[in-house]
Amino acid sequence: MGDDLSPPVSRLDVISATDLLVPAIEIVDSRIRDWDLIGPAAIADNALAARLLIGDRIAASDVDLVREGVEVLIDGVRRATGTGAAVLGHPADAVAWLAETLPEHNESLKAGDIVTTGSITKPLPINAGETAVMRFSSLGSVVAHAE
Repeated sequence: MGDDLSPPVSRLDVISATDLLVPAIEIVDSRIRDWDLIGPAAIADNALAARLLIGDRIAASDVDLVREGVEVLIDGVRRATGTGAAVLGHPADAVAWLAETLPEHNESLKAGDIVTTGSITKPLPINAGETAVMRFSSLGSVVAHAE
């Protein structure tokens, strides 16, 4: 975030407060056997968050977040496509919701915070030896290789 955000927060407030964007791949994993996650177990497992791989930064003003597209290739085969509209209609709406909700927990979004807005494709498995590439229409690409 380029600026602090506190309620009330609109989509336009989020867009104004956002300095930079980066393409990313979220790697999910579970420490719980058979991924048997319900309620508190999912929370205790950090909501499956394992890693976040990011690409190069780009000025937020250079990207139309709703139309930003991505294709996901695994070992060169297209496995998924999507656009930013898949995130609550507009990724900034997800950030606005977060900024509105955090004060209920005595927290807030501050300048310098990094926020992920959610996936624009379905989650895909990647197996040992495979390489996943996420190619965004204007944000660039991010590559993950599983060992």
